[in-house]
Amino acid sequence: MTDEQVLKVLAVITAETLVAGSGLAERLGERLRIDMCRFWTPDETFLDLLTDKEALTRIAAEVGAAPSGKATGKELRGLIRRRLKGEGCPPVEGWLPRYFEFPTRGYTARPVSEARAAYDKLARCSGVNPEAAFEDESEGRAEDEAVFEVEETDG
Repeated sequence: MTDEQVLKVLAVITAETLVAGSGLAERLGERLRIDMCRFWTPDETFLDLLTDKEALTRIAAEVGAAPSGKATGKELRGLIRRRLKGEGCPPVEGWLPRYFEFPTRGYTARPVSEARAAYDKLARCSGVNPEAAFEDESEGRAEDEAVFEVEETDG
C-alpha cells in the first residue's frame, strides 16, 4: 500500500473508534486545531438538508444575505446558495457552518448535540473553560488561527 492509502485506512479506523456523542471527536478536533475549511465546502446536499428556519435565517445573515422576516426555507436556501456562489455579489469563500467547528456550535438556543455537552464536560476536566473557546462569538471563530497541518509526501 502507498503512504496515501495507509493514511486513508488510518483515518477510517480512527473515525470508527471514536464514540459518537462522547465529546472526544470535538475535543480532538479542537486540540489538533483541525481547519475543516481545508477539507469541506458547502454543497447542494448540505444546503438541501438545512430545514430549520431559525438556523437558515441566521446562516443567511452570517453569509451576508438580508432575508425578509417572511422568507420561506426554500427562499432562505436560495439566498444562501447565491451568496456562497457569488451570484450578483462576490462569492463568500472559506465559510464554515458552526456545526463543523470544534467544538460544535449551533444557530439556535436549542442544544446542538449530546456531543457538545460531553465536550464541555471533557474540557472542564482538562481545566479548560469551554465558553472561552471563542473570543468573538459574532465572528464564530476562535482568535487563535493555528491549524493542524498534514505533511504530504509522494509515497
